Amino acid sequence: MAELRVLFDETNRRLRRAQDAMDLLDEQLRAWSTSRPYSVKTTVSDDRLSWSAVIRVHNEIDADGRGALFGRAIHDLRSALDNLAWGVVGALDAMPERTNQVQFPVLLNGADWRRVRQGAFARLPDRVAETIRSYQPFTLPDHAAGFSVAQHPLAILHRYDIMDKHRASLQAGNAVDWLSSAFEVEFEVQGSAEHNRTPLTEFVDSLETSGTIEIRQSVRDRISQVTGTYFVPYRLVVEHDSEGAVPLSSTPRELLRFVALVVGGVLDSAEAELAN
Repeated sequence: MAELRVLFDETNRRLRRAQDAMDLLDEQLRAWSTSRPYSVKTTVSDDRLSWSAVIRVHNEIDADGRGALFGRAIHDLRSALDNLAWGVVGALDAMPERTNQVQFPVLLNGADWRRVRQGAFARLPDRVAETIRSYQPFTLPDHAAGFSVAQHPLAILHRYDIMDKHRASLQAGNAVDWLSSAFEVEFEVQGSAEHNRTPLTEFVDSLETSGTIEIRQSVRDRISQVTGTYFVPYRLVVEHDSEGAVPLSSTPRELLRFVALVVGGVLDSAEAELAN
């Protein structure tokens, strides 16, 4: 059976290319996130009875480059599946007359599967065809953990592949989930910190909508200085018309795991068929 696996070296090569693109993307994201891509400016009012901090996110990331890496991983995953389908059909002597019909199907309903089974996969042994069918989005039960057919990994992969190839390059951007800050206010009179333990804090704007947040705080005693630490966690996302912001790092890896599962399952069934 080793000979059959050798036939699919190109399928595995495409999976490795997708893995390489994801690794490079992660490496670049780590370098960017540790480069302190934001600034904080604190100001004490003239009467020294209030202070403010303005935290501004700088979107200096190479969004197009990151989007291109995402797109490269998506394309390699999709083409790995098509290469798998072509190889299996050829190895099992099940090539249809119209060879351009051969591709790995991604189907949302059973009617489309019947057409594939009567067309491109008409000569494919039942065992292998059933394995391919078992991975199709339309086989996902409506009640399966609250997921819809559109959320099936292959459906997601197909949408992004089509979106990047036929509409526009995938656009990457940054998304800020939350802000962690710990500001310390020092007062002119010793002991005033206890007196001002519960001051008024006002969050003026949101990082998620503007990339900037301003914190204002009023106190009872005169302020000497304000110091603090802060952390703004980032995640890079790709924008999708209907799904909004999709995590750029985790999404391809989840798809890679599923595509690798599909490749292994289909090859296992093809080997079992050839062993008969």
